[in-house]
Amino acid sequence: MAAARAGVARSDTIAFGDGTNDLEMLAWVGIGVAMGDAPDVVKSVADMVVAPAGEGGIAEGFRLLGLV
Repeated sequence: MAAARAGVARSDTIAFGDGTNDLEMLAWVGIGVAMGDAPDVVKSVADMVVAPAGEGGIAEGFRLLGLV
């Protein structure tokens, strides 16, 4: 992962995903966030689920994580 190569601790990483191609990334990061319209398998590996991206899910995730 790019974070590891950059020397960023796994626990300091966050990723948002909505597809099965995101499974490895969501499982690897410190906090994995699945979008509300993601398949159940994606939601099952995420630490939290937010609204779909088109419905403000990324902003919701940022707020819930205290990033904004």
